[in-house]
Amino acid sequence: MWKKSLVSLIGVIGMVLMLVSCSSKFPGGIKSKGEPAPEPANPITIQNPDTTPEPVITSYVVGQVGPAGGLIFYVDSADPNLKLLHAGETYLEAAPTDLSVSSKWGCYGTPIFNGAQGLIIGAGKQNTLDIIDVNNGCSETNIAAKLCDALNVDNGQIHFNGWFLPSQAELNKMYEELYLPLNIGGFENSYYLSSSEDGDIRAWGQEFLPLNSFNSGAQSGVYKDKGQPLVNFRCIRAF
Repeated sequence: MWKKSLVSLIGVIGMVLMLVSCSSKFPGGIKSKGEPAPEPANPITIQNPDTTPEPVITSYVVGQVGPAGGLIFYVDSADPNLKLLHAGETYLEAAPTDLSVSSKWGCYGTPIFNGAQGLIIGAGKQNTLDIIDVNNGCSETNIAAKLCDALNVDNGQIHFNGWFLPSQAELNKMYEELYLPLNIGGFENSYYLSSSEDGDIRAWGQEFLPLNSFNSGAQSGVYKDKGQPLVNFRCIRAF
């Protein structure tokens, strides 16, 4: 009789030990086939590697330093019917300084074939392209338009090109907005060239002289073979 009781006791102890062993292997208990697994305690978050911020669009006013380190002298109209610059362009910026080279307009006695006649704001870039055109432009080297076209300005780590010789109206706007107030552009008291041709032997230019000087601000034709120190030029860019 006692032998049977002992066998039963040993069987019960064996069952208890088996259950304890299962609990240690499966802390969450023994799950049925249809029961979902437990959620992890700390879910992992994946960050988008592209964290580059959107570019900040900056607006400028006349007299303010522009991206290339020169001064803004013209802001185009937001009205499409009044806009003078090309699509995507709003500002005209003068180069930080005159080019310290002796140069001239070029091709004295020879007109630019079918070009360089634009006078208005927005015409300087095309005038310059007409002057430097290899087929119909001026073949002379070291002329103002070609030097502006080849100009590169480094402002910090940014490289700026796309410069051109201003048209007659662009030159006048530069005179009115930068030279007249306090000569904030560092201009010489001199005659400045435009890219607008005025016949076979002349191009339009302008007197950058103090208001109390005779002919201050006057525009007239300057001989295309005249260079510094008689005339200077200041390159500009549109953006």
